[in-house]
Amino acid sequence: MCRLTEGGAIAGSTLTQDDALRRAVRAGVPLEVAVASLTSTPAAALGEEELGTLSVGSSADAVLLDADLTVRAVWADGVPIA
Repeated sequence: MCRLTEGGAIAGSTLTQDDALRRAVRAGVPLEVAVASLTSTPAAALGEEELGTLSVGSSADAVLLDADLTVRAVWADGVPIA
């Protein structure tokens, strides 16, 4: 959990998406369901059809994970950034 420096109000979580994915899968959530829960489901809830999917016309943002679900590469708008 993060807190604001002024006033100490809760500012959010420090849980990263890759860690959340690993935790969900370890807890028994099927990988396909866990991935959708982090990608297409929130995009659809926001009405963002170009997000959360890898298809023609969608944003070219992607993350490559290894077998342990550790981030190995990241692309934003089709450009490697990590």
